[in-house]
Amino acid sequence: VGLLCGERCPFAEVLEDGGPIVGRELEVRHRDGTPIPVAAGISRMAALEGGAVGVLRDLRPARSLEAAKASFVAAVSHELRTPLALIDGYTQSLLQLDLDAATVRRHLERIAVAARRLGVLVDEIIDIGQLESDALVLRRTPVALDGVVRAYVAERSDQPDARPIALDLPVGLPRVDVDGARIRQVVQNLVENAEKHAGRAARIEMRVRRLEPATVVLTVADDGRGIPAEDRDHVFERFFRGRRVREAAVPGSGLGLYLCRRIVEAHGGGIRLDATTRGTSISVGLPVAAGSRTAGAAETGA
Repeated sequence: VGLLCGERCPFAEVLEDGGPIVGRELEVRHRDGTPIPVAAGISRMAALEGGAVGVLRDLRPARSLEAAKASFVAAVSHELRTPLALIDGYTQSLLQLDLDAATVRRHLERIAVAARRLGVLVDEIIDIGQLESDALVLRRTPVALDGVVRAYVAERSDQPDARPIALDLPVGLPRVDVDGARIRQVVQNLVENAEKHAGRAARIEMRVRRLEPATVVLTVADDGRGIPAEDRDHVFERFFRGRRVREAAVPGSGLGLYLCRRIVEAHGGGIRLDATTRGTSISVGLPVAAGSRTAGAAETGA
C-alpha cells in the first residue's frame, strides 16, 4: 500500500515540527489502486534519531456501519410514520363521520394492524439494545418446537389477509432447551421476512426435523423471488436491506434476520441461509433439552 499524503507528507511534518499527529484522516492506496480511508496517528521515535512511527486504522468498517445506521434511521422513520398516519386517519374518520357498523369494524381492524406493527418495531429496537449490551435474559425450559410453530400459525390465522402456511411437522420430536417466547419471535420474524420478500404468489412452508441427537432444525422456505447473489452473505447483518428491497420500497427496518441470528446464537444454536435452486430457505438449529422425551405435537411450549 502507499500513503496518499496530499501537499505535505505527515511523517515529514512530524519530524520537522516535533509534534505528534492524532486521528488525522488520510488515504492509503491499495495495491489494486483503490484508495482506503484511514485514521492516522504519527509520532517521533525517541529511540531512533530522525525516525517516526505511524499507526493507521482502517475507517471502512466504521463508515459502512454509519451508512447502515443512516439507512436504518430512514427506514425506521418511514416505518413509524406509515402506521401512525393510518391510525390518525382512521381515528379521525371514527370521530368525525357517522359510519355504519361494518365500516367502523374495518377501521378498527386496520388500526389494530397498524398498532401491532408499531409494537413490533419498538420491540425490535429494545431487543437490539439488550443484545448489544448483553442484557438479553433467556428463560429456558424444555419446549416442543413443533408446538410453538402450530401455536403461531393458529394465532396468525385470525389476522386479516393472513397467508396460509404449509406445515411439515413429524411426530416424536424431542423438546429443545430454549426460551419459548424468544423462539416464537424468531418464527414470526422468519415468516414475515418470507411474506415481505417472496411475493404474494409464493408458497411458504415450515418444517421441523431432528438433524442429529443434539439438534432440532426449523426451516422456513418459500418458492418466491429468492435473494440476489450479492446479498446472500449479508442477510443476517444488522440494518442490512438489499438494493432490490430498497428500490421496491418493501417495508422493513433491516433488523428482523439480525435479531433472529443473535437470539439463536444466544441459545447456542445456529442459523443459515440454505442453498436453493428457487426461492429462499432459512434453517435454525436449536439444542435438544437434556433428558428430553419426545414432545406431543399439540404442546405449545409457551
